[in-house]
Amino acid sequence: MLINDENVSAKECIWRAWCVYRDTRTFTVIKRLTYELCSYSPREIVPVLDPVLSKQCGQLTNNITMETIECIMTRKSVRRFDETKPIAKDVLDKIVRAGFAAPSAVNARPWHFAVVTNRALLDQFAEKLPYCKFAKQAPAAIVIMGKSDKFLKAPFTPDYWIQDTSAATENILLAAHSLGLGATWTSCYPGERVAEVQSILSLDDTHIPLCVVPIGYPVEGENSKAKDKYKEEEVTYFE
Repeated sequence: MLINDENVSAKECIWRAWCVYRDTRTFTVIKRLTYELCSYSPREIVPVLDPVLSKQCGQLTNNITMETIECIMTRKSVRRFDETKPIAKDVLDKIVRAGFAAPSAVNARPWHFAVVTNRALLDQFAEKLPYCKFAKQAPAAIVIMGKSDKFLKAPFTPDYWIQDTSAATENILLAAHSLGLGATWTSCYPGERVAEVQSILSLDDTHIPLCVVPIGYPVEGENSKAKDKYKEEEVTYFE
């Protein structure tokens, strides 16, 4: 236990919390523990923190922001994978969890995720989907789909499932990149590729594939840089 001693000061409590949870790289945990373990509010606690600790927390927050932006700005589509490197199940689980963390209109969450590592199924993606040929070398793919039994019941235009699953797909791409993997969004919806994926995975009509995302470790030497797509003329500020 961190604190079970009435003689431990609030300052010591926070310091111990920091030492235990510093790997989370977030000051939010410390603030939460302050509420749970002390009779003081964070506003009362922060002024008594050591200057060094305060400085560390500030630097930490900046690092989180920079790492997030770097992940977004350096992500790129990867289509060449190292076939000798499988992806651990816990890594795939982290990536899928990122998809679940996406925003969703009125919190409907009208999605379903199929994590495919079966070699025969991946090969069928490569054979039957025109923009997914490189699934032949990918150790895994995630199919992001909408569930009509969810979005047709939602109290808004059913077409919002496309936005929701698109947000989930971007989260998956960023999570894969942050974990040292490469991935590419290959489209299914709309078009005949929806039926192809449903057939390959034996899905019923309530599962509507938006896209297939092949994932793998980039081949050695795959060091091409992400494109800088920013165009000033495509931005308008209303001040």
